[in-house]
Amino acid sequence: MKYKILIVDDEMMVREGLKVLIGTFDRWICVGEADNGVKALQQINQLQPDLVLSDIRMPEMDGLKLLEQIRSIDPEILVIFLTGYPDFEYAQTAVKFGAFDYLLKPMRAQDIAEAIWKAEQKVEQNRYVRQKSLQMEKVAADYEKSLSERVVREVIYSGSLERFDLREWPFFRMYAKVSVLNIIVEQLDAEESSTDVSLTIDERISESLFPLIALKDGRDEWVLLMGWKDNEDDALISFRIQELVQFLSQIAAPSIWKIGIGEAVAFEQAGLSYDQSKFAAYLASREKNVLIYHEISGSDQSLLLLPIEQEFTIMKHVRKGEADEALVMLRRLESHYRRMTLSEFTKHALQLHVRLQNSIAQLEEKEKDRWMLPVLLSSSFHDMMQKLEEGIVFCANRILKHRNQQMNHVIQRAQSIVQSQYGTELKLGDIALKLGMNASYLSTLFKQETGASFSDYLSRCRIEKSIELLNHSNLKIYEVAQQVGYTDGRHFSQLFRKTVGMTPIEYRNKHNITAPYGEIEYS
Repeated sequence: MKYKILIVDDEMMVREGLKVLIGTFDRWICVGEADNGVKALQQINQLQPDLVLSDIRMPEMDGLKLLEQIRSIDPEILVIFLTGYPDFEYAQTAVKFGAFDYLLKPMRAQDIAEAIWKAEQKVEQNRYVRQKSLQMEKVAADYEKSLSERVVREVIYSGSLERFDLREWPFFRMYAKVSVLNIIVEQLDAEESSTDVSLTIDERISESLFPLIALKDGRDEWVLLMGWKDNEDDALISFRIQELVQFLSQIAAPSIWKIGIGEAVAFEQAGLSYDQSKFAAYLASREKNVLIYHEISGSDQSLLLLPIEQEFTIMKHVRKGEADEALVMLRRLESHYRRMTLSEFTKHALQLHVRLQNSIAQLEEKEKDRWMLPVLLSSSFHDMMQKLEEGIVFCANRILKHRNQQMNHVIQRAQSIVQSQYGTELKLGDIALKLGMNASYLSTLFKQETGASFSDYLSRCRIEKSIELLNHSNLKIYEVAQQVGYTDGRHFSQLFRKTVGMTPIEYRNKHNITAPYGEIEYS
């Protein structure tokens, strides 16, 4: 890679001489020249040089003014001024204001080469720092995106936010309400793959002005979460939804998509909007491939809708792994179902069937299919109710098992962090931040899974490590205390006695371990 130089001097002979010299440098190329500062600025905007080699005294614009303009365009463009002896102090002032260096005329080729070599080191350093900064920004953005998706999945699948502190996430601080959109790709273009569509959605949404979070929801389905501010009323939301529909239609072509849109709700109720969007997408057709939930609820298709509060409660229990509670709610609806024709109830059963299927969409595909087909093939009210009950139990238990496995993994990670960082000023909030969790929830979960509070577990770990050090090192008591995370030797000794039943020195004496010279007994 060659670095770019722009030469600025009102003397043509100087410019020509500099171009010849720069032509001998392997890693530099002269991309342009100008005989005054005004022309130089025009070329800087166009050519984006790494270094400007400029006379300090020129007509129309002097060096300091040029430097000021260059720094406003790009602070990383380096400027080396060429100056005569009478301008020496002026050049020094320019350096104070951000010029990289200056050279006194008449200049030797060696002086110019050395100045440009130093500039090369600076350019490389700037590029390295910029690259690292971009990498860190990307990592931070990816991490925030991942955590945001985790929060969204938690609330739409389980209806619970206890694991997270929403104040940490900018999206959820900024928007008072959300709408959930569900996209189903029914038929891909011949040259498209599911991966292509995923990339298209991610790229186009990141470029759009809509406040959206997008995540995959099954093999050929996506969920979009759109944020609304407090001052956006129903009319404005409706207008923006129509704009979004047009935007999504442009993305969709030439694939065949069905899009369902749920109502705008508080974020804590996003699971309700999610269920609405899934059902709207389910009822969409190729003729009307975008359905908004309120359009259905106010039409003849309202016969297809379960009492939404009860069904949402059923699914909330299922997503929490609470099979018994979900079954109680389903049985409360039985009298409502029996007033329907078999055809109407079948449609209701299919709606609940779809929601149950979605509740484990993120789990193993082969698991969810085991009970689905019998629901579709059932021919009587009793059979369909029985299969729905079986489906509820299956999904709730599967979710509970999966969640317990996840929780075990989370606690194992927390314990691993304690085991590796017990010697630092470790706090529960630090671990919660690393795990992307709410500290209060992690504290409760830790106690449930281990039977001990986090602070008790950390203290026990530190005392166990201190016993190893007392047995196998010649460290003094205060040094042992520091090694395991305590800055106060007296406090450490008191905790040690409370846990082990004796002080550290008594422990060494009991086990015939020679204490270091000058050991102090803390009482």
